[in-house]
Amino acid sequence: MLLRYGGGTGIVVFAGCLGASSNDNEDNDEDTESTVTTTDGGNSSDEFDGEPNEAVDDGSGSDGGSETGNEHDSGDDEVTLAVDDPDSVAELSIVAVDDHDPSAISGRHAIVVVNEGDTREFDVTLERDGNSVLSGSQTLQDETVLEIGVSEPGTYETDIETDGIDAETAISVTESDCSESRTEMRFGDGGIETQTAISC
Repeated sequence: MLLRYGGGTGIVVFAGCLGASSNDNEDNDEDTESTVTTTDGGNSSDEFDGEPNEAVDDGSGSDGGSETGNEHDSGDDEVTLAVDDPDSVAELSIVAVDDHDPSAISGRHAIVVVNEGDTREFDVTLERDGNSVLSGSQTLQDETVLEIGVSEPGTYETDIETDGIDAETAISVTESDCSESRTEMRFGDGGIETQTAISC
């Protein structure tokens, strides 16, 4: 069974996806989805070249003047995370909420951070089998999404910290082809909502 959890204020969620974990002994497919909200006080290309994607054309006729990250309509956001394991990253970009399409993200599993409220600054770490994939501080303007596509099999642990709130999630990614495999971490009032959806 696939193990994942959303952390914060001691809340842990276990959910399974058949055929997506090394200790899975079932033959049937299963769709899974779960949501956890932490509260205050809780602690593209097919190959990634090591650089975040180029700026998104917002229709304004301006290229945004950035060569280091995708930008939403205001042109203020760029990816500022350090990539420690480029082989594990298939996609890394920031897009407007209206342009966000989880099914279009490259890789075996998508990890997305959604901000539909005020500008957020947060620390994020992503590890695969205990080794750093990417880390650093990131700012998301309102109505923007950080998109991360991971390509290598392994257990991925994502941790986000902002304003005294900590949210964690873990998922095992295998070589199985899944029609949908994504983890969404969404900023909300007083917490971070974590949702994982898998269909294999």
